[in-house]
Amino acid sequence: MVDRHVSQYKILLLHLYSHWNSLPLAYEWYKSLDVKNILLETVSHHILPQMLASPLWPDSTDILRDYLRFMDDHFRESADLTFLAYRHRSYSKVIEFVQFKERLQQSNQYLMAKIEIPILQLKQKANNIEEGEGILESLKQGVQFLELTDEIGTKSLTFNEELQLRPWWTPTYDKNYLLEPFEGVAYCTGQTLGKLATPTSNRYQVTPTTRVRKDGKKPSLVFLSQLLRFEPETLIVLNQLD
Repeated sequence: MVDRHVSQYKILLLHLYSHWNSLPLAYEWYKSLDVKNILLETVSHHILPQMLASPLWPDSTDILRDYLRFMDDHFRESADLTFLAYRHRSYSKVIEFVQFKERLQQSNQYLMAKIEIPILQLKQKANNIEEGEGILESLKQGVQFLELTDEIGTKSLTFNEELQLRPWWTPTYDKNYLLEPFEGVAYCTGQTLGKLATPTSNRYQVTPTTRVRKDGKKPSLVFLSQLLRFEPETLIVLNQLD
């Protein structure tokens, strides 16, 4: 219980510093949570959206790389665990492992991370056209990202974030009551916030899905700007699209 309460205080401080635009301090409090394993899927929403909208590109890259490393390790180990459960005729476990793996593979955050990592690399190489072109080439001039975003319309994405741990004033990462006119105590009742802080609600799912669609087009737009010879400011297009 003590550890849980300490974590809640850290999350509150994280969001307060984020609200005050002190992202480096907010990020330090996030690191103090020592987020690992599956928590990278369920807890990183406390800091990741703010980081991706900030100029803290190396730190944002570190968060995404840790997350993708966990996902890759889990998918690899999941196959072994599923096979082991099948050998021991623990068929309920087999179904459980398969369903959990599918849920992670269809994660909105997983799709977003695969798109955002190369975009962050492009931003950090904005002053080096040759390295930027190399990144674009590895992405097939953005075609690979367009294929990823097309998946949004063909499969149901999962939203695995634990929003219940968020402070009352920001029930979802795109909602902040402290930035809005005060409308009375009833405005912040548990019932009202509960409806917003539900990963399965349509309102919550629209914003992250829209961001994935938009960001997936950025590499292609940068490539097109190169064809039109907007040099050497080509990669600055990425920042203007945020």
